[in-house]
Amino acid sequence: MKGPLIFLCALMLLFAYAARSSADDTIPEDYRYLVRINVRPVVINCVAEIDRWIRASSKYDMFLAPDVRLLRAKVRAFRAIDGSADNEPSVDSTVTIRASARLRSLAAWIPVKARCNIWRTHVVGIAMKRME
Repeated sequence: MKGPLIFLCALMLLFAYAARSSADDTIPEDYRYLVRINVRPVVINCVAEIDRWIRASSKYDMFLAPDVRLLRAKVRAFRAIDGSADNEPSVDSTVTIRASARLRSLAAWIPVKARCNIWRTHVVGIAMKRME
């Protein structure tokens, strides 16, 4: 009786280990430290996409979000209304991060509110607004 129970426990531990290692593979290498401080994966994906977006942006050249701000990032999950009139893609959630960005033209840091639209764990839209 104990033999099958031990086998099932070992099998369950193996599945748990495999699930954890595959979840870590989805996060880019540069952002693995954020996992260790318990930042949510959706926020990490948002920061990674913002960094990619900043590299191609003509307005900004750097983005800086302290770890505390990433831990306090607002994640709002909602259900899109079917047949909505607006042309925006439907999203599952939005992530809002308060951070700083450096303007390319002035080389000055300004406070910004970055917002990512998330659809099924993929970032589908990024908006960055200056905070007043």
